[in-house]
Amino acid sequence: MSRLIGRIVTADEVARLPGEIANEWFLLEVLSTDEKGRANKLRIAGHDKNKDLLRDHLLELEHGPDKRYIFFFSDPDRACELE
Repeated sequence: MSRLIGRIVTADEVARLPGEIANEWFLLEVLSTDEKGRANKLRIAGHDKNKDLLRDHLLELEHGPDKRYIFFFSDPDRACELE
């Protein structure tokens, strides 16, 4: 299991993930948002080069009206903006 799974991160830390692990898909659980509705605190629920595996993993996670998830690709050549 990756040392990143379960890590709580800010949006700024997500933007730096491509420097840590490049060219992988991340599944992020939104834990809180700012007053404009932008994600500002997230938990790394999974990451893999294969997005389909993460989709399968998402189906296994707890769901509910208060659960929100984001897929993010860690492209080292593009800036990340969570909105």
